[in-house]
Amino acid sequence: MPYEVVLVSSFYKDASEIYDYISQRLGAPQAAERLIDEAYRRAKGLSETPTIGRIFVTSNGTPTKFRRINIRNYSMFYYINEDEHTVEVHRFIYGRRNLELILK
Repeated sequence: MPYEVVLVSSFYKDASEIYDYISQRLGAPQAAERLIDEAYRRAKGLSETPTIGRIFVTSNGTPTKFRRINIRNYSMFYYINEDEHTVEVHRFIYGRRNLELILK
């Protein structure tokens, strides 16, 4: 049975900021649209394969509740809620940022 995918408000905020940065600051609106479309498509795909992402492990070796999927230079972080049979997509972040600090 497929999981329900829930996009949390922080995911929408991240996607919007990334879209604005790429389309306006970098002047590449088509590239921004393709990236965001891919992020939404990959998030939706978690319904069928929620364990596809690897568990995100901090630099000191501690596993977190999040799983990570890389999409180009960005990372999407999500959590599988087995009790509610949902996948909660929390963040979509540029991969070279301090991910541990952001995910706290």
